[in-house]
Amino acid sequence: MLSQRIQYHIADTNQRLNCHSPIYRLLNELLVEIFTFTLAGEHIFEYAEDLVLIRLVSKDWDRVICEAPSLWAQISTNCCDQVNMAAILRSKESPLRVEYNDACFMGEYCNGDRQWDRDRATAFINLASREAFRWQSAEFIPKRDDTLALLRGFVNLSVPQLKKLKIIFDSIEADDGEYAIERVDMFSIGANRLRHIELCNFPFLWTSCLLSRLETLKILGSGIDPGPSVGETLDILRRCPELRIFNLKSRDDHRYPLLGVNSPLEFEAVDLPLLISFTLQLDHPVTFNWIISSLRIPACAELDLSCWSLSINIFSHKTSHFTTALLSAINSLPDISLTLSADKLKLSRNGGGQIISFSLTGKSPWGNPTWLIDHTAVTWSPSTVQIQCSDNLSFTQTAEFIRGSPSITSLELTGDVDPYIILLIDPTVHNGTYEWVLLNLRELSLKSRADINPQLVEKLKTTRQERVG
Repeated sequence: MLSQRIQYHIADTNQRLNCHSPIYRLLNELLVEIFTFTLAGEHIFEYAEDLVLIRLVSKDWDRVICEAPSLWAQISTNCCDQVNMAAILRSKESPLRVEYNDACFMGEYCNGDRQWDRDRATAFINLASREAFRWQSAEFIPKRDDTLALLRGFVNLSVPQLKKLKIIFDSIEADDGEYAIERVDMFSIGANRLRHIELCNFPFLWTSCLLSRLETLKILGSGIDPGPSVGETLDILRRCPELRIFNLKSRDDHRYPLLGVNSPLEFEAVDLPLLISFTLQLDHPVTFNWIISSLRIPACAELDLSCWSLSINIFSHKTSHFTTALLSAINSLPDISLTLSADKLKLSRNGGGQIISFSLTGKSPWGNPTWLIDHTAVTWSPSTVQIQCSDNLSFTQTAEFIRGSPSITSLELTGDVDPYIILLIDPTVHNGTYEWVLLNLRELSLKSRADINPQLVEKLKTTRQERVG
């Protein structure tokens, strides 16, 4: 004979299936999410401790939560040991999320230093390690070298279900002097499903076998671990043949010694046939020359190059060595959205090969951004153009670009637009009206902080509209 609990569950299931209300057809996990949101006015469900509070609402909610193992599938240092143990038991065989933060084990200050509860930290690591076969995602925020020693113990840990790994090393022991640290290798065996790694200031061992199956790799380096150098970056990419998204941001000077634009150093080409997004944000723009010129990324749809400094310009008159490599890389991409920051120079085009957006600014550490104008007009025939007018922008070259781009259908001018307006109008007057220079122009946007010259506005109004469509 069926127990009363099972009979109740069957009756409740039948009621849900036979009811036409969409609420009854929602999964228990979604019902809990909705309930917590309406209860507090914001999303409060984050840790297993929240589930303990919700269970107290009613017997029905207690039953719903107890019978939804996936809701408990998370252990965190933000929860007490008893809650984490309950989460492990109630989550059963569900994939587990692990969150570790050293800040949860920091006590009061003593002799100028915060006390770290090593026993509690070790206990949590041991508890999580026993469930390693269930890990689906893991996030670690270590702050001490002692914690790195605990993480090194993961080198032979088998995590067959782990898909995402995130580590942020925010050391409280580093000072302004030299701070060298031994690199860490993790999960050298049994991490066949790991596809996403995100690291911040973490001294990762870049020869790790974890790289071979990665689809997403994000690296943020500064201070403690500035991130890989140019050669190391290319070696990393070479070890990631299945990579689809790569993001490297680093702020450090001495890690990038390749500052001579005429340097004879060359790197072996790196083929990344599946890469669709490539982002670099470094201190020195010249560094991109070696990286970009070494890449073969035929499927890339987004190329974002950014420079931390807004003022440096290390190209001077030797810009051509960099631009040649960059233009060669751009031309090899079938579907590209390029952003050079800061401020930025952005190029986008669709799969058909035509540029659909072109924007440039006059303030840029890459040198004068107009070095790309002629190449753009001739090679890509842009249809949508955005120009931020400034004193640093070559008016003559911009004028030649606008007048030499009959394919433009949409034009946006921002900044000091007065000198540029006259470029759009043929000075020949026909019966008191003017002719458009851009015969295919369909949309014109003028954005200026100051008032636009009323005479220029009047000329725009009297321009022959039948040429605009």
